Amino acid sequence: MSQKFLNGLSIILIIAFLFLIVRNIIVHSSSFLDASLVQVLTLMVALCITFWANQYKNDQRKAKEHAESLIMKLQQIVTDESFYCISVDGNIEETKREINSKNRKISNYIRILTEYGKTLKFSDKINYISEQFSQYKSTTGDHIADLEYLSKTETTFHKISENIDSKCEDIILLLYK
Repeated sequence: MSQKFLNGLSIILIIAFLFLIVRNIIVHSSSFLDASLVQVLTLMVALCITFWANQYKNDQRKAKEHAESLIMKLQQIVTDESFYCISVDGNIEETKREINSKNRKISNYIRILTEYGKTLKFSDKINYISEQFSQYKSTTGDHIADLEYLSKTETTFHKISENIDSKCEDIILLLYK
């Protein structure tokens, strides 16, 4: 269901509940606030259990969602044609800047995902992604001045891209297993 619908439903339920409370106070004003200690404690225990059930594993769920978001961003970068198909045409300095920028961004994503991998138990898959990316980064770093060489390694870069992409899919499936 959409968030707007749930918010609207919540507001309607709150207003209906408040209406019933006011009506009950007016109709049964003498006995409305009479309650035994057992009734109050029962209500408090029920509220505490409900709150705990709502918050149970909430942090882990948020961590999974953030990790999934980072994985999706990583997939978007490595599956983009500009990741593995390096053009010789155009501004050489701009191409070098783009390569270095992508490498920094991917390195940052991998570093963050490595931390998540420890708690969410997908460290081995992140290590594989890191190894594959290290090959890519090493090749681009060694030959950054020779864009023609990099353009000829498209098949190798495409293979690395596919390996990283498939491992990202494995991680996403593992997160919700």
